[in-house]
Amino acid sequence: MAFLFLEFADIFELSTLDGEQLTVEQWPLARVLRGETLSELELCVKNSRDGWQGIFSFGGTIVNNDIGNALVAIITINDITEEKQAEINLRIAAVSFESQESIMITDAENRILRVNSAFTETTGYSAAEIVGKSPSLLKSGRHDAEFFQAMWESINDTGSRAG
Repeated sequence: MAFLFLEFADIFELSTLDGEQLTVEQWPLARVLRGETLSELELCVKNSRDGWQGIFSFGGTIVNNDIGNALVAIITINDITEEKQAEINLRIAAVSFESQESIMITDAENRILRVNSAFTETTGYSAAEIVGKSPSLLKSGRHDAEFFQAMWESINDTGSRAG
């Protein structure tokens, strides 16, 4: 068994999500084989040969027979890379949403879904007053039709508008 671990250790590096590298003795299979039960242990796995890496959730246990002898080790490995990336993206979005720039988010029907605090400070509208309304509520009368046409072209082409 030690030979198998060492071959994998030549190819893969396992670390905690904080970056602490695990020794082979700390790997999930080694821990389960020593009798430890694991549940949702999240680790970063990196292929040291090609640089590929992902985040996986490991679980495992030993199944014993009636007299307590180990019959089999059951190990579960789930690739949670996409879920973790989505969590990171949500945290980034939450931080950027509370930026110093005014942000308004609308749906496909052109209803305001959410505004940030910079928006409420700039416009004077609270979120409670503006959510559910049309952005046209903000028309000042100072911009001509060409301005709005260019604005909507930008929004439709890129999904956003700055300025």
